[in-house]
Amino acid sequence: MRIAAPARFAIAAAALSTTLAGCATGFGSPTRHAIANVQAARIAVSPTLHVENAIIALPAGTLAGVGGYAYLQFTGINFSTQPETLINAGVAAPVIPTAAGAAPASPSAASTQIQPVGSTQIPAATASTPGSAHITILLRGLVAPLEQGESVFVNLTFHNNGSVVGLQVPVQSAKAVGKDFLPSAPPPPPPPPSATPTPTPTLPPSVPASSASSAPASASASAPTSASPAASS
Repeated sequence: MRIAAPARFAIAAAALSTTLAGCATGFGSPTRHAIANVQAARIAVSPTLHVENAIIALPAGTLAGVGGYAYLQFTGINFSTQPETLINAGVAAPVIPTAAGAAPASPSAASTQIQPVGSTQIPAATASTPGSAHITILLRGLVAPLEQGESVFVNLTFHNNGSVVGLQVPVQSAKAVGKDFLPSAPPPPPPPPSATPTPTPTLPPSVPASSASSAPASASASAPTSASPAASS
């Protein structure tokens, strides 16, 4: 699925916060899929941009608990002569199934923060080969456990090619992913935005009281007023 109009990232590429701190929107009613799903996701975002090998990679073992972290990883294939950039991403939190007849829970972000690990740009194609980049996004502060074999829904927004909404992506263990494809450690969280200091007003220097009393009177005040000559009768 594709949305034509791209939306700028509040995680700008410098912090992808950075808004990469993220919320998940446009997922409809995502549910947690407790099924054996190990096949990486792929989709053609447009004729000139494909997403391949999309997974949620666990950093260790087969389970990442609440408050932990995981990685959204995929390969971007760019057939255009213009470079492409991921400008927004969202991952839906698993939704616990409700009792029959109960209203489904509203989807929410899978983590309290989303942050790029390295560049989010996909280079332009050359005359002989498409541009390709392996992109990794950190999901920090998970709000629900993620376990190998499950899958979640992902939104991706690109600068030139619009958005993909509701891409079903499998959760894979660190062993299945391979340590060579995982960061050695998550990057430090981005610094909070600094508040703009309120400028201190500058006051004019005070005038000593003696100066005012010793100042010469103005010419108009000190000059005697000459009487008008009397009009001759």
